[in-house]
Amino acid sequence: MGLAKSSLALGKPDIALDKIEELLKNRPENVFALNLKGELLSRQGDKKKAIKALKKANELKPDWATPYRNLAALHLQEGDVKSAEKTYKQGAEKAKEKDVLLMALAALYVEKSRIDDAVKVYDQMLGEGLAVEAVRNNLAMVLSSFKKNDQKSLQRALELSSVFRESKNPSYLDTYGWALLKNNQLDLAVETLQKAASRAPESAVIQYHLGNAFHAQRQYDLAVTHLQRAVDSSIPFEGKEEAEKLLSEARQQMESSASN
Repeated sequence: MGLAKSSLALGKPDIALDKIEELLKNRPENVFALNLKGELLSRQGDKKKAIKALKKANELKPDWATPYRNLAALHLQEGDVKSAEKTYKQGAEKAKEKDVLLMALAALYVEKSRIDDAVKVYDQMLGEGLAVEAVRNNLAMVLSSFKKNDQKSLQRALELSSVFRESKNPSYLDTYGWALLKNNQLDLAVETLQKAASRAPESAVIQYHLGNAFHAQRQYDLAVTHLQRAVDSSIPFEGKEEAEKLLSEARQQMESSASN
């Protein structure tokens, strides 16, 4: 395994795969080798053999989360969302690190706009006490972003994220600030999002949220500043089209004010 990993680190995947194959001849049930074999075969485009190796690793060590995660990722590369979903669920039933797989499953649901399914997964995790802080953050962000017209969900997002009010984590502050904005608590939203932006000035999504908050306050000059930073970023983020729309509106408001 050591030689295989060294070869891989040196950019020699073919040699790494040969070393893995040699190891598996003598130890065919080495799950770590099987998992690495699956990863290497996937990189080389041999999806069929990669899936076989990863499934074998799952069978031999069903409580290990990594092969499930790699197998699900492989299915997604193939555009097979249903198989990826099934893999995450199977792994979550057996693996010790089920939180990793459930988080990935919830993220998949969000990506596919299956928001209610994502919420159910996060609620399951909260009920089981899994990765509570991260789950509170993710669930609050999902509710704030995708349940815009559901006041009960928006209130829940605020309740979930309120524990982050003194956090030094910019992502958590951003979630709390976003929930405040969605609940029309504009002054506190701006204050919180400014803290988040000061800790992560390169974050496009935080700049968007802060610009959105300034727009809601009708501070259009500040809205333009932060929305422009967001849309100019090369980092993709949820809400970019909305940021561009708000930026245009803010500029129009500034031009209108200047002409009066």
